[in-house]
This record gives sequence, structure tokens and C-alpha cells, in this order.
Amino acid sequence: MLDEKSDGDSVKWLSEITGADERSVGVEGVNIAKLYQKKILVPPGFVLSKEVCMNFKKDNGIEPRIKAQIMHLDKNNEKNVISSAEKIKEIVESSVFKGSIIQEIDEAYGFLDTSSVYSNNKKLKVSVKSLIGGKNVEAEDKNSLIRGIVQIYSEAIGSVEWIKSCNEKNIEESLPVIAVYKSVNENACAFVY
Repeated sequence: MLDEKSDGDSVKWLSEITGADERSVGVEGVNIAKLYQKKILVPPGFVLSKEVCMNFKKDNGIEPRIKAQIMHLDKNNEKNVISSAEKIKEIVESSVFKGSIIQEIDEAYGFLDTSSVYSNNKKLKVSVKSLIGGKNVEAEDKNSLIRGIVQIYSEAIGSVEWIKSCNEKNIEESLPVIAVYKSVNENACAFVY
């Protein structure tokens, strides 16, 4: 089990998440951590808290642009919803992480990378998985990890389902949580959504 401890609330290691972290990492994050802590086919990894997504949206001015896309949208008009989803994805994908979170993710990735298992002389990849919707991307280095996280945010925030579920009151609260873990065997990962 990885015993690395995080300094802040942004990166939470599966080894340290408890039920008290549900507000930060969601039910899914807590469930994955429980499975990991019981050594049930969950590879070493960490969860990026809802705070990371909230700060990403705030730092890039995404929230008002998303609201502009969906607040007056006829959610029964599938064509318009899909069009808004594509625009939201473009907004998110054109955004970047700012501040100390980049260093926190780099350090966490570095810890996972140095604890990697080698198979057939190839380093195993790190996967990024949305705990909402199950989207998965693989990262081979720190830069592709950051791009993968942005892609996951784009897919989650720009999904038709997310848009249809949003209203003015819950738009700030509907934040995706992301798990980053070592890819050992995709079929062996027992994630519960």
C-alpha cells in the first residue's frame, strides 16, 4: 500500500481516504479507497478532490461561460443540448491548470511513477478515470497526465447528462472527481460507481 500523505485537500491518496472525506472526494472516491485499503484489485493511486475542479473552473473563468450556455437552454431540445455540450467541451479543453495544483499533481504522479511495477521491460501506464461516468484516459508522462485530467473534466462537464441535470442552484456543486492510478490490468480494476 502507498503510504504517501498529501499536504492539502487537492490530492488524496487511496491509502488515506476515509468516510469523512466524502464531501471532498465523493462517494465513489471513498468506495474506491475502501476497496484499495482492503487490497481488493484496486491499483495504487490518488483522487483529485472536487476542490481541484472548482479551482480549475474559477481560475479559467469557466463557470460564467458554462452558465451562459445552459441557463436558458431548452433541455428538451436534444439538438441544442448537444450543441451546448460541444461548446462547453471546447471551453474546458482550452483551459489550463494554474497555481500550485500543477506541482501537487506532478509530485503525486512522480510518486506513482517511482513506485511503478515493470513488466516485460516496459513501465506500466498511469490511468486517469472519472468517477462520474467512468471515462478513462492513459498518461505516459506528467504532461499527458495534466492533458488527460483536462480531457476528463471536459467530458464530464460537457456531457449531455450533466447539462440536463444542472440548474442554477446546483451548477457550482456538480463537480467531477477524478482518480489517478497505475494501470496494471484494466480488467482487474474493481471500481464501483
